[in-house]
Amino acid sequence: MLNHLRAERMTRVTPVNHGGTVADGNLMGLTSGYIVRADDRLPRQGRTYPWRNHQSYLKDFRALRRDVVDEFLEYR
Repeated sequence: MLNHLRAERMTRVTPVNHGGTVADGNLMGLTSGYIVRADDRLPRQGRTYPWRNHQSYLKDFRALRRDVVDEFLEYR
């Protein structure tokens, strides 16, 4: 990504969720009291790839190696 930005003389890349779907619950699926109290201020995740956080290195590694994420990125 950094090489692409340099080659195209761009300075930033932003992820864009075109579907706009957001899953219920907090990003990490935690139920501790301090997490529940701050739930309205915590980040959310999407319902589908690439906006879903599995908390699994292997799942994320495989997804990023196989799938194309450029359609979800906006370069400027």
